[in-house]
Amino acid sequence: MDMSNNYKDAAQDDFRRVKECFEQKREQMPEKAKLHYKAKIAALETVLAGYTHKDQPVHAAPKI
Repeated sequence: MDMSNNYKDAAQDDFRRVKECFEQKREQMPEKAKLHYKAKIAALETVLAGYTHKDQPVHAAPKI
């Protein structure tokens, strides 16, 4: 396992939690806030598409 890229999986997990929280709270938000966070989430969704360590080649360990 390539441990150097685990932060990418953590970023995906955190993003899922943000979306879940937004869905839970959206009915309580003013319309302006809903639009603001919906746009932020959409932008992040685009940025994080394919952002996992599984999509990257595994690098060989350096020879010592």
